[in-house]
Amino acid sequence: VQVWDLSSGERVLHLKPESDPCQALRYRSDGLLAMVFGRGVIVCCDGAGNVVETYQLPETRDLYDYHLRFSPDETALIAGIPDGHVEVIELKTKRRRRFRVDPRAMIAMNLSPDGETLITSGDDGYIRLWDWRTGTLQQELHFGSSWIHGLEMTPEGDRLITGSEHTITFWDVERGSQIVSISLGKCVAKMALSPDGTHLAVADSDGRIQLWESRPE
Repeated sequence: VQVWDLSSGERVLHLKPESDPCQALRYRSDGLLAMVFGRGVIVCCDGAGNVVETYQLPETRDLYDYHLRFSPDETALIAGIPDGHVEVIELKTKRRRRFRVDPRAMIAMNLSPDGETLITSGDDGYIRLWDWRTGTLQQELHFGSSWIHGLEMTPEGDRLITGSEHTITFWDVERGSQIVSISLGKCVAKMALSPDGTHLAVADSDGRIQLWESRPE
């Protein structure tokens, strides 16, 4: 894992706390860097690169990645496990709780912009919206047989954008229905929504990045 200074373009840290590949990493506002590696090891480092805490998630043999997010108040880590579970780790008390989000495997995970809703997708054809604090299911959206690799929600919380094998789809969250589906011709690898929610960046399997308006007519 390498950390770069954006203003100078210089590398300031080179971290290798684990031999397995890093599958997800997140910064906290105080500079704490949380990383999860291929065998389910979470490593937290301070701004100088010193390891301050480690956690072990269940090790799985699934082909999918682990996922990681900080809670809105940054007091908990929300970890997505490929076997279809989510584990919430309270950083101060070290308390941990786990709930199942998919009957078989989880492929993608994200938080809503307000941090209150956890969004997951698996290989069973459903997108699910959760109250991550209680593990309560709030809503299910059926998208079919394609696997969802990217999940983004607009700041207003009214639209969900999903990226699957060859398409991006815009959803009306309240109605639970598709608004429009756009074929890209290539597999969606990663997606990111701009902070103001107006544009969507999509990286495909050919290495291209496309920019889309997040509210197509």
